[in-house]
Amino acid sequence: MQNVHVTRFDDWLRQVTALIAAEVPPDDVHWVHDPAYDQTLMSCFDMRHVAASTALPIALIERLRLACAYLDPERWSLPYRVLWRWHHGDRSAVLAGDPEGTKLVRRAQAVSKAAHLMKGFIRFHERPEAEGDPRFVASYVPEHDVLAFVAPHFLERMGRTTWLISTPSGSVCSDGTQLNWGAPVSIPSSGGDASEDLWRHYYRSTFNPERLNPELMRAHLPHRHGVALPESRDAPALISAARLGESRQEQARPVASSPASQVYSCGRSAHRVRCSDEGLDVCRQCELWEHATYPVAGTGPSDAQIALVGEQADDHDDLVGEAFSGPLGRFLDTVLSEAGLAREAVFLTHAVKHFRFETRQLQRVYRSPAPHHVEACKGWLQRELEVLAPRVVVALGLSAATALGLSGDALARDAEPSAILWAGCWIIPTWHPGFALRSKDPAARTRARAHITASLVLARQLVDQRYCPSDTSRSFTLNV
Repeated sequence: MQNVHVTRFDDWLRQVTALIAAEVPPDDVHWVHDPAYDQTLMSCFDMRHVAASTALPIALIERLRLACAYLDPERWSLPYRVLWRWHHGDRSAVLAGDPEGTKLVRRAQAVSKAAHLMKGFIRFHERPEAEGDPRFVASYVPEHDVLAFVAPHFLERMGRTTWLISTPSGSVCSDGTQLNWGAPVSIPSSGGDASEDLWRHYYRSTFNPERLNPELMRAHLPHRHGVALPESRDAPALISAARLGESRQEQARPVASSPASQVYSCGRSAHRVRCSDEGLDVCRQCELWEHATYPVAGTGPSDAQIALVGEQADDHDDLVGEAFSGPLGRFLDTVLSEAGLAREAVFLTHAVKHFRFETRQLQRVYRSPAPHHVEACKGWLQRELEVLAPRVVVALGLSAATALGLSGDALARDAEPSAILWAGCWIIPTWHPGFALRSKDPAARTRARAHITASLVLARQLVDQRYCPSDTSRSFTLNV
């Protein structure tokens, strides 16, 4: 077995030319990749000169060059087997119908795609002028070794600007006229600069909500690339806002088609009215405010006898600043109607006033609040309930029940709806509407919805009875 050390494609091509001339079969060669980069001008690869010196078609050389950039244990051995067969008269070795030819074609396509993605997804950061050259630096982790394919592109696009790109396999820098190659370079995180802010502003200003297609966006922007892009931090909010705008337009069409008189109002009087103290806008008692759009205070009539406390603000609530404003709110409206109640007659709020989420595939995914989030917002919830003084409080979910002082076993899985007398009002724990709406188990969804509806019926019955509680240990159960 002969060990052959190789660094890059032109080096590999010289080696295989000598091996084929010496009639060394592929099974007798063990390829050893040497990751060291020298200062050779790697981008000066003259395809026509190589084709003339090796008697290989230009298209085959380009396919071999691409395939040799594919990061895989067979990176160098597979192209050699194909080239060995081709030199010995087996021209089918390079065709897509041949097993090895198929692998070669697919590898070349994968490398071409990786180079295309690198050109589109790499982001340069500007360094302070006092630090000298290079002025722009970028760090990128390509799926394959495509730095030699994309470097000439940036040499042409960046003009006379000095820049540097570093990848795990090597780096390339330019003085504006030529490329110089070297080992990988550690580039510290920029923390944001003026060019990044400008790019994010450009992305937001060109985002078209009318052509929203999140599935296509995820296909064009895989997660491994999106996490490094500055605009990926804005995409979830833009998608959510676009979806909310579409639902608003759908609701507005029947209203616009109905006869109505024109009403004039000033912007101040048309602004939403919050029932809690506006000091919630500057609440910093936990970290959730850092990425929130609005704090979500409770809304509803000041004389409401029933208060519904949810777990925390969701994606739609965060964008408009109102509790139960999105799909979850529409589901709750349906359940309220089934229980003989109207949304306009109850007070709606959340135990946690800011939206907790994590970003996945350009979407803000709901995360349940942690205990310290519930504890941080407990004062705001208590203030709302003290001002409102409702007769019945319905706790929607475990976090809401915890915020109201109930234990974790207050809501048994198969228990009937029940009311607990505490601090002068009735508390009814039940399931969160989100569980009844999105659970993967149809039977669980049905049970949860029935429990929520029965709990709201119990709340209405308690209000209708006009019972004035005095014994804090008493409880009342609705038999359904």
